[in-house]
Amino acid sequence: VNLLFLLLRLPPVVTLEPKFVMSFEPRRCLAVRDYTAKQDDEITFNEGDYVFVVKKEGNRWQGVFNGKVGWFPHIYVDDKTVEVKAGKTTRVRSLREYEAQSEEELSFPKDAIMFVVARENEKYWKGVYEGKPGLIIASHVEDANVEEEKEEKKFEGIKCKAIRSHVPASPQELAFTVGQSIFVPSADPDAQTWKGVCNGEIGSFPTSKVMDVAKHTEEEIQKAIEANSKMSDEDAAQKAFEILQKEKQKKLEEAHEFKVPSAKEM
Repeated sequence: VNLLFLLLRLPPVVTLEPKFVMSFEPRRCLAVRDYTAKQDDEITFNEGDYVFVVKKEGNRWQGVFNGKVGWFPHIYVDDKTVEVKAGKTTRVRSLREYEAQSEEELSFPKDAIMFVVARENEKYWKGVYEGKPGLIIASHVEDANVEEEKEEKKFEGIKCKAIRSHVPASPQELAFTVGQSIFVPSADPDAQTWKGVCNGEIGSFPTSKVMDVAKHTEEEIQKAIEANSKMSDEDAAQKAFEILQKEKQKKLEEAHEFKVPSAKEM
C-alpha cells in the first residue's frame, strides 16, 4: 500500500521534443547574393553573410543565421566548409585577426595562411602557423586550397527579365512567362543555359529567353517582347505555362486541405 501511495504522488513523466535536430554536420556557407524570406519558415540574409546549413532537402536548404532557423534556395550560398580529413593537411586562411587567449591557442592576423592537421573538437582544430603548433578556432578560418587545374570560373550574379515564355521539358528546368524576373547567381556569358530562381523555384533555362536588365533599357526589353509575341510558338508556350501553373496551384490546394486524422476520428 505504501509503495502504491508513493507512485501516485510522483509527477507525470514529460517527454520534451527537441526544437531543432541537425540531420548532418553543419556546413559553413557564404551568401553570394542577398536573399529576402518569402515565407514565414525562411530566413533573410545579405551577400557576404555566413549561414550555417544544418539540413538539405533538394534545392532548399535549412540554415541558421542571426539566431533564426529557416529555409532558403541553395544557389544563394557557396559552401566554404573546411574539410579536415584524417592523415591529410588542410590549408586554411584566417577571416579575421585573433589574439590567443591561452598557451594552447595560436595568434594570427587576418588573411594568415595556416595548416590544419586534425580536429580537436567542435570549436578547435590542431594546426601550425609560422612553424608553431597550436589550436585554431574553426569559425575564424576558411579553406584556402585552390586546385589550379580544376579552378572554377566565378561569374557575377544578374537580374533578368523574360522576353519569351519557357515551359520545362524536364523537372530540372525553370518555368516562367513573359515579363517575369529571374535571378541568375552565376551568369556565364558564353553559356547557352543558365540556372536561376523565379517565384521561389530553381531550374535551368535557355539564355536566349531572357535579357539582362543591367545591360538593356526597359524600352529595349519591351521591343524584344513585342517582337517575340508575333512568333507562333510564343502563344502556345504561354498557354502551356498557364496550364502548368494551374496544375501546380491545384496540387498546393490539395496538399493544404489534406490533414492527418486525429485519434478521435480514427
